[in-house]
Amino acid sequence: MYEKVLMSVFSLLGISSSISQDSKKTFKSRPSDQNPLCNNHDINLPLKFCVENKCELCDEAPECQLCGHCMSIETRKILEKTFLEHINRRHMRRLEMDYENNQPLTKEDHLLTLWLGTKCQLDHTWC
Repeated sequence: MYEKVLMSVFSLLGISSSISQDSKKTFKSRPSDQNPLCNNHDINLPLKFCVENKCELCDEAPECQLCGHCMSIETRKILEKTFLEHINRRHMRRLEMDYENNQPLTKEDHLLTLWLGTKCQLDHTWC
């Protein structure tokens, strides 16, 4: 039983993987739309305000930073890491933070909460 727990923890942390380190490096060096581990389709979501073109100017609202054309490199990296963490979690579950009681939210916390909520609506495994 402890081996299963250890393998789940190692997978979540990226220490253990079903693909080789060389393959990971090769995939990560590809453009994001050609990366089989995590590509644009996995990160960009059909958010209402993006689809309705309410974020033509990326400064309209903080949520606009989740639209593909407005997303910063830093935000994309955070979401890619979050996506890969979800894929590698095995039997682990994500802890949800109670942001209502932990004020103030940083911009990154707000964006991640919105992104995770949308992922949950699209796929129940994210809940």
